[in-house]
Amino acid sequence: MRKGLLICFLILALSGSLITAGVSVAESQRFQKDLTGDGKPETIVAQEIFDESDPPGIGYRQAIETRISVLKPDGSVLAEGSARNGKPKIEFINLRKDRRRQIVVWTLGGMHYTDIAVFEYGDGKLKEIFADGSACPVNANFKGKRPTISVGREDMKDPSWSYADGPYLWNVYVWNGSEFKFDPAKSTAGEISQEEAASAYVDRVTKDAGER
Repeated sequence: MRKGLLICFLILALSGSLITAGVSVAESQRFQKDLTGDGKPETIVAQEIFDESDPPGIGYRQAIETRISVLKPDGSVLAEGSARNGKPKIEFINLRKDRRRQIVVWTLGGMHYTDIAVFEYGDGKLKEIFADGSACPVNANFKGKRPTISVGREDMKDPSWSYADGPYLWNVYVWNGSEFKFDPAKSTAGEISQEEAASAYVDRVTKDAGER
């Protein structure tokens, strides 16, 4: 039963961003921050997007995405970006060591933060400069000289491994001044995408279930 629920969660997590019909929008948070360094704050809004056909889950309702919008003075949308899942925690950081600020969006894919996206606003556009996630935890350190993002990965070589018990392997990405680059020396797992990791785990669980 537990494995079946996990498979369903992974499939929904991968397919949720493709759902476009029958959605509702709930404003989550609103901020006034100077994103461009010109001394004039922008208005940033984070909205959770829900699939109306999806029944509420246990404990809270799972959003299919979080929409980040930069607004014009009249309240209309100037630029938008999207992060997977909901319950966002918004953070503003200074990666380039200048007056500009980047937007970090942490979202919940279960009972902990499993996804992270980093956006940068400029010239009327909101650019995604990093996005990744996992059913494992996601961590980051933006305060050091070389900011890092660590994404938990599954140990596919251990047949008894589970998301609940771990231990987790890590993909570590280091900011090099222009992008977050995968660092094999700091990582304990080979680089693998969120979709590839989830698909491999579902395949393994399905195979194990078929052999029993």
